[in-house]
Amino acid sequence: MVEGDFPLNARETYWCTGTNIVLRSIITPLPLEVQLSRAASQIADKVLGRTPPPPLIVPGWREPKVGELLTTVLPSTDPNQLLPGFHKVPWLAFCSGPFLQSNGRHVPVPIGIDQQNYLDSTSVFSDGLGLPKQMELRTPNNHLLSKYTVEEATNFLGWTFPTRFKFVEYRPDSNGILQDDLQAEGKVISIRKAAAPEVPDDVLKAIKK
Repeated sequence: MVEGDFPLNARETYWCTGTNIVLRSIITPLPLEVQLSRAASQIADKVLGRTPPPPLIVPGWREPKVGELLTTVLPSTDPNQLLPGFHKVPWLAFCSGPFLQSNGRHVPVPIGIDQQNYLDSTSVFSDGLGLPKQMELRTPNNHLLSKYTVEEATNFLGWTFPTRFKFVEYRPDSNGILQDDLQAEGKVISIRKAAAPEVPDDVLKAIKK
């Protein structure tokens, strides 16, 4: 299970049930700074007499309300089906060991949009969990796309967990030269033994459908 405030306006929880990946989102209010920024933009438009562009309307889509619960069930456990976002960084750091040991696996890009035409070079910790300690994704012509590095780690219950890690993603500039584009750093504040995560009844019902 991975849980966090990954979007601006939702609390997301991901479960891997062994047959499916399930995402449950609870819509939350936008952060105050975003609300203030939008309000300031609207005031500026009125004062300056500017006409804001019309909203992009997608057929069948409606904006969810605060407190609304949304559940999405993916038909497999392949992490490449996950949408782009920072939720894939903690998955890589703490949950990817079994996936990395599977045959024919294709490592997803941790933050950006996934693509098929790249190779990974991965080293893992030598224990039963096998979490990555370093990973590089490169194009076939050896251009670096992203790099994940564990800077500090600890042993807990016989497994090695990262306690400080860094991820960097690269994008080509207008001249085609790869530049440092995105960075994510993680630090473990506490670690403890806990009961196995329970999948809520509403999520189980969604899987059965």
